[in-house]
Amino acid sequence: MYLKVPVHDLQIGMYVVNTGLSRSDDPNLYSVEGLITSEAEIRAIKADGYQEVIIDMDRTMVRLHASVGQSEDSSHTFPTTGIFAACGMSGQNQTSLFEELPQAEKALGEMLCFVREFTRDIRLGKQIDVIASGAIVEGVVDSVSRNSQAMLGLCKLRSFDEYTYTHSLNVSVLAVVYGKCLGLPREQLRELGLAGMFHDVGKTAVPEQILNKPGKLTHDEFEIMKTHPAKGRAMLFRIGDLSREILDGVLHHHERHNGKGYPNGLTGSQLGLFPRIIGMVDVYDALTSRRCYKLGMIPNKALSLMFGLRGEDFEAGHLDRFIKCLGIYPLGSFVRLDNGLRGFVVETVDNSPLRPKVKLFFDNAMRKITPKELDLSDYTTPAIIECLDPARFDINPADYVFTT
Repeated sequence: MYLKVPVHDLQIGMYVVNTGLSRSDDPNLYSVEGLITSEAEIRAIKADGYQEVIIDMDRTMVRLHASVGQSEDSSHTFPTTGIFAACGMSGQNQTSLFEELPQAEKALGEMLCFVREFTRDIRLGKQIDVIASGAIVEGVVDSVSRNSQAMLGLCKLRSFDEYTYTHSLNVSVLAVVYGKCLGLPREQLRELGLAGMFHDVGKTAVPEQILNKPGKLTHDEFEIMKTHPAKGRAMLFRIGDLSREILDGVLHHHERHNGKGYPNGLTGSQLGLFPRIIGMVDVYDALTSRRCYKLGMIPNKALSLMFGLRGEDFEAGHLDRFIKCLGIYPLGSFVRLDNGLRGFVVETVDNSPLRPKVKLFFDNAMRKITPKELDLSDYTTPAIIECLDPARFDINPADYVFTT
């Protein structure tokens, strides 16, 4: 379990988590992983201007005061099936995962090429082709409508270079997948996908020395960074033909439920649907994506960390629905069962989020076994007891999840 706490509540014995979030995303978040061992260390964190840390409560060695990290609608126990009773889902898939993979791969490839092109064009002073952008996102919506797991699996499990481009692609896909889970109509899914694809377009107007700075941003540098949502909205507004919802999603995707985001410090009640969705999936992708300076966090750990921000950064109801949409063990999660066997989640089960379908490939000593698929929603089967990091074992989930 994870909890965000202000630095003035830091104590010796707290265990700080490295989220891997970019310093440009949240320069006030201290993320040097490890146990806090001295008052001098706490004073140094405060002196450097950091305002918050995220702690791992399971590895923290001090008892926390009851008020630390609490908000009106926060709860820091990672969910079981109970919180999902009222969450709507998207209905039956029209195609199987393997039937949909070729179409999903084609749509993703086209979007990746388009993102590279419009990013280059903007830097050259050219205008974005809005008509082409709509057609690109239509391909994603089509695929997600038939089987969301194929598109979701490809964008999060396949390795792509250039995080700048793939992040825009992933945010678009994740937003459309979640929108489908909410039962949004097709036109709204298309607009949500466009908002996700364009959400960081304003970063093309931020100096690269700030975007790529390895250390903590200065106050002035972060003030420049905070202009990118408004700059992005202005770019898109000048083009025309984009709805207010898309523009709001771009402008407000860094706002937070508790009012501590930017550029306007809006609170949850002031945020529309698109900013809430784009802001949430933006963070999830940043946590789980591999970058040059860090490995991606495993999905289960990322969702658990986000759940620690429930009622703070994210509105509780939407975060609960997002977790159900992806599954507590999302597609591609590397899991260990209580019988010692290990494998990958190959399909989530709507009414049984703790018991997805898995395909087993290894014994408890990581020796390969004859692959075997199990539906864990049948309660006579073993249960998941641990989510593992495949990077520790030098294995790529895509090599296993996408094999028949």
